[in-house]
Amino acid sequence: MVATSRALQMIHHESERAAAYETRKRVLATIGDLARDKLADRVEDDTAPLWGTPDEVIARLKELEAGGVTNILLVDPNASLANLRAFAREVMPAFAQSKTAAAG
Repeated sequence: MVATSRALQMIHHESERAAAYETRKRVLATIGDLARDKLADRVEDDTAPLWGTPDEVIARLKELEAGGVTNILLVDPNASLANLRAFAREVMPAFAQSKTAAAG
């Protein structure tokens, strides 16, 4: 089994994307070493977090799954229960088939 952790910021309207980028910049700025490497300035190119529309998050998770990742620990920088509920409702069903196939 392979596991990884990823920040989760789901957006439902394009107007929310800028706020997601700003949150990621703030998070990276607190991580010191990464901020010193100026990674926070390249946040739009950052592929580590799971951010975007439900379809974008699903696509990113499918990439991780294809690379062998079977478990993901989600970290929501906004501590939003609504965000996690949206993930469960809008993203997790796309992986129900994968889980069923793996169990069988």
